[in-house]
Amino acid sequence: MAKVLARLLALVHRDTDLDETEAAPDATVAETFPEDRILESAPAPEPSTGTRTAYARLDAPDRVAPGGVFELDVGLAESPGRGVTSPQPLSVPDTEFTLTVTVSADGFEVLGGASLVRTIAVNPDDPYPYDVIRLRAIDDVALTPARSILAVYAIEGRTIGIATRSVVVGDGAVPAEPERAGVDWVLPTDPDTRPDLELVVTPGNDIGGQRLFWYFRSPHPTVGDGSFVAADLPVTVATTVRQLLNGVEDRTTLDDLPYYLRGVGQRIADAIPDPVWQALKATADAVEGPPSVLLASADPYIPWELARIPWCHDDPPLLGAQTVIGRWPYLANGRSPAPAPRLELDSMAVVFGEYSGGENLEEAAREAAHLRAHYAAQPVDARMRDILRCLDGTPRADALHLAVHGNFDPTGMRDGIYLVDGNYLSPVSVEGVESSPIRLAFLNACQLAQGREVFGIYAGMAFALLNIGAEAVVAPLWKVNDTAARELAAAFYPALFTDVRSPAEFLREFRCLSVETNPAATPLAYIYFGHPLLRVKWIP
Repeated sequence: MAKVLARLLALVHRDTDLDETEAAPDATVAETFPEDRILESAPAPEPSTGTRTAYARLDAPDRVAPGGVFELDVGLAESPGRGVTSPQPLSVPDTEFTLTVTVSADGFEVLGGASLVRTIAVNPDDPYPYDVIRLRAIDDVALTPARSILAVYAIEGRTIGIATRSVVVGDGAVPAEPERAGVDWVLPTDPDTRPDLELVVTPGNDIGGQRLFWYFRSPHPTVGDGSFVAADLPVTVATTVRQLLNGVEDRTTLDDLPYYLRGVGQRIADAIPDPVWQALKATADAVEGPPSVLLASADPYIPWELARIPWCHDDPPLLGAQTVIGRWPYLANGRSPAPAPRLELDSMAVVFGEYSGGENLEEAAREAAHLRAHYAAQPVDARMRDILRCLDGTPRADALHLAVHGNFDPTGMRDGIYLVDGNYLSPVSVEGVESSPIRLAFLNACQLAQGREVFGIYAGMAFALLNIGAEAVVAPLWKVNDTAARELAAAFYPALFTDVRSPAEFLREFRCLSVETNPAATPLAYIYFGHPLLRVKWIP
């Protein structure tokens, strides 16, 4: 491993009772102006190249009876719609353009064989057109009464926003008017920093929470944009994933570890819909070298990075090793901002401490000393008060490194950062910081990349840090080897701080290291949360 890490370092330097069979209307609302209203003497207008604002139209009744049919209007609006959750006004051209709206309506049946992907012509004479989709509310006790409808708005393959609204099926309470957040959606809007493929994994409207919907888009014409594709997970997904990861830890010294990991990879691959795999293959064919992938997922459990690629013959044939991938949490009940493509950092803090008895981490001490010597990292004792003060800004740091023990406990009793006094700093306490100057966090502590749901929302230590301001987080899924973890950290920062490689690019190469020769399968343990093409400028 040391030789390969040295190589990595070397690289641095270089809707009720309508006829169901009717087709959905295809016409948009339009207004025409007679030619004689135009003065002949008026000079020809200059071509416009500016923009204007509009709102996402996603109009539907607040409530519908089970089995009831209703109309869903999708398109643009002059003012915010009732019950619609969307970002600030959409920025659209003030000239002619084509708007594409892709709808996800889990728990509703589309009538007339219509499509949930609508293409709408927009022009100055008809600046707020819309199309109509007729839907029937499916009567099924396995579905939630309050069902979310989601729509993605795009122009020429560039997503300009998203809108959601809730339709109550039956006698349930109608949700309160949503707050409108003024942040970008989870996908980047800058064409210069778009990844080769963006995957969004959203939750369905089933009571059990096992249904996911996958959506993809790509700037490459051979890949393009997809529609929402459903995939159902087993009821026991959280328990199953935990058992699989425990299985990796139990096999750290056994000969079957590489085979076990292949089995884990195959199980995860089976949970990914075929259209997504096809999009990944088309993306890989469209670029030279490993494609960049942004995975925005509402699922906090499954390490998609370990999925075994069905058409790949390179070793290891895993998603995280054959793509430059960054994971980002998708919040179904809120508005997820897009990950930052660039960061400027100027100060670092390192958390470590001396544990009692056989729990002491000698390699972590060396790790901390290295960061103090090379990056003037300020030392923070692995005690609750000290770490929380650091997250709050004392000492000031925008990069945080943890060289400590960690533990994932779904019961929450022994969950989080293990402290030198035997206590645990919980992700819930970390979220209580609310706002932190930390922008980059490397949690070199066991199991802290694992996530779970709390009240139906993404949760875990990595998410807690993202929730209080971090833009990039690296952490392992399972217990890692101390020496390998230290060597990884020593190579990570020189690669990152040269402003030419992202954490995703570095970890992709690290995951390509042989599992057979690396204790605890350390290369495959680390997960990266952030923009796959993130560039960091270090200004100490």
